[in-house]
Amino acid sequence: MLVDRFERPFSDLRVSLNEACNLSCSYCHLEGGAMTKGDLTAEEFERIGRLAARCGAKYVKITGGEPTLHPEVVDIVRRLAPHFEAVSMTTNGTTLRRLAGLLREAGLARVNVSLDTVDAAAFRALTGGGEVDKVRDGIGAAIEAGLHPVKVNMVVLKGVNDDRITEMEGFCAEVGAALQLIELHTDRGNAFGVPFRGSFHSLADTERALAERAERVEIAPQHHRRRYFVPHQVEVVRPFGNSDFCSACHRIRLTADGKLKPCLMRTDNHVDIIGPMRNGATDEELLELFVQVNDLREPYWPDPVEGEAARRAVDRPEGLPRLRVL
Repeated sequence: MLVDRFERPFSDLRVSLNEACNLSCSYCHLEGGAMTKGDLTAEEFERIGRLAARCGAKYVKITGGEPTLHPEVVDIVRRLAPHFEAVSMTTNGTTLRRLAGLLREAGLARVNVSLDTVDAAAFRALTGGGEVDKVRDGIGAAIEAGLHPVKVNMVVLKGVNDDRITEMEGFCAEVGAALQLIELHTDRGNAFGVPFRGSFHSLADTERALAERAERVEIAPQHHRRRYFVPHQVEVVRPFGNSDFCSACHRIRLTADGKLKPCLMRTDNHVDIIGPMRNGATDEELLELFVQVNDLREPYWPDPVEGEAARRAVDRPEGLPRLRVL
């Protein structure tokens, strides 16, 4: 198993299949990568996944863009599944009605579906014209197919959907999905910009209220995320300025254009793996690239004091312009 110099093991590989998406969410961060044309084959994804497993990765999460738009997505899941304890996926859910059963048969274990509101008009505004009923149908299909857990990812935005958390809780409890509340996050360069500060909504009060209601609380190993059972599951993800979150990051990412990426928030320290692979590199030579990228891993928010200062700076009173909703 690879362990970085901050004593964080590498146990999770996050694979971006593509950058294409059929929605246009205003806050999308493209998994921390640039808009590129991903063209890795199913065989190449499998080889990289197999090598990651040799380095200690137990779990793989498939992402995009929108991963279900990749023409080989089912085959890729089928190829990756034998090498990991679990294969999961993050998706916008618009095509899950058609694909959920096929993905489950291929070896997909669980799924996260991005859904920031169940209100049709608000959803169209947030996603650039998306149809919320397709996502709701997709969530139902994922549950029917036996994917478990099905998590609903809700990015909470000030003045946009911060008053809809209770509504989303009720929806998830009704359909049998877990709710994952996510704070908006960005890099240090944008942290003090007006658009981000105007849209950031702290989940501190929400988390305190959940703690008071919870029958029990669990702490996930990845990122030390807290799960509140009220009794349905509500998980809270608070990455911005959070040194505790970074101290428990066990991920290495694979970008859609074949780069190993040690941190979501960094774009200046990628390690190319697809180039050497296509030029005939042996497995042992490619494993050295995993060692190299592991040596580059470091917490993006290492200092609790710095993180708290950043959070205080964005958690401001009303009055600042917000992210543009397309």
